[in-house]
Amino acid sequence: MPTPRLRPALLTLAVALVIPACERAPAPGPLPTRWAAPLKLAPLTFFQGHCANCHGAYGKDYDPDSPTNTDAPKLQQMLREMAAAHAAETPLDDNDLAVQKSFHLAAVARRPFLAITNHTWPEPGEITGEATPGSQVELISAPARVSIPLHGHTFTIDAKALAQVRAQVTDEQWLQTKIVATKGSVQARITLASENFSASPDAPGH
Repeated sequence: MPTPRLRPALLTLAVALVIPACERAPAPGPLPTRWAAPLKLAPLTFFQGHCANCHGAYGKDYDPDSPTNTDAPKLQQMLREMAAAHAAETPLDDNDLAVQKSFHLAAVARRPFLAITNHTWPEPGEITGEATPGSQVELISAPARVSIPLHGHTFTIDAKALAQVRAQVTDEQWLQTKIVATKGSVQARITLASENFSASPDAPGH
């Protein structure tokens, strides 16, 4: 029995139906259009310039048993008064004070602290930030991770490092990209899509 053959018209119709179906395959999800805005004021640079003379470099002379240093509302009020008295040329708004409060609480508890001070978008871009000296800083988007050099209290994540991580992860994983600072057994973390500084566990409201 001879093998049946499709008529030319039917064959053309079949191909026409298959090709659009292939072309309609869903594209990968969009990349985030932006990350959280960087801080307007670099917190560790501000502290070193206006506070370290009395409180030690990066707050090393803070007394962890002082109620003023561990009570968040009292600390924020003290920071407001100290900034007005000693840094009048660099006025702090409420967000600046919240960042300083979180850094002070981290310093008192001897925990690392992280802040994002600038970034560019879209890719390829660059991220600059600050971290407690002596911390190990990493860019992490599971399963990828890149070690970032820390110079004093500043770091830069260049386009090459960002591209290296981006090439290894999905869009969903990229949305969860973090910067992590580790000092000893303690970590500070920032999720780039939603945060620009690491909140102390004792600083509610961030």
